[in-house]
Amino acid sequence: ITRVKPDSPAEKAGLKESHVIVLINDQPPTLDCLAELEGSIQMTVLEQPKQQPTPPMAVAEPDLVPQETAVAGRSGQTSARNDLQSEQELKRKKMRMAGILIFVIGVLVFLFLSILIGIIMMVIGLLIAIGGCRCNRPSHV
Repeated sequence: ITRVKPDSPAEKAGLKESHVIVLINDQPPTLDCLAELEGSIQMTVLEQPKQQPTPPMAVAEPDLVPQETAVAGRSGQTSARNDLQSEQELKRKKMRMAGILIFVIGVLVFLFLSILIGIIMMVIGLLIAIGGCRCNRPSHV
């Protein structure tokens, strides 16, 4: 938990900024789980060095902010869904950028190899032409 609003259900339940949410309604916290929260919830938090369940509390406003994700009531569901959609959009953008980068590298490698193969062929052609002239001359012994 990175922030607890004063006079919020979270503060009244005894949550503190140093707590780590381990379970929400007996499930590990995930973005999907956070997006589906309604009514009252049961959380298990890690308080150094022991785990401690909180009493049930109403989820009414964004007063719990685990990992910068606000979750509470309807607005919290929207926020969690928006965060999930933003995360998915970021992954899609990263994949697109990786694809473009791989394509550009492929083009550069193709051009480099084409030039390299062309140079090698020119050198081989010159060596054969020069060597062919020397091999055809009669030797004087």
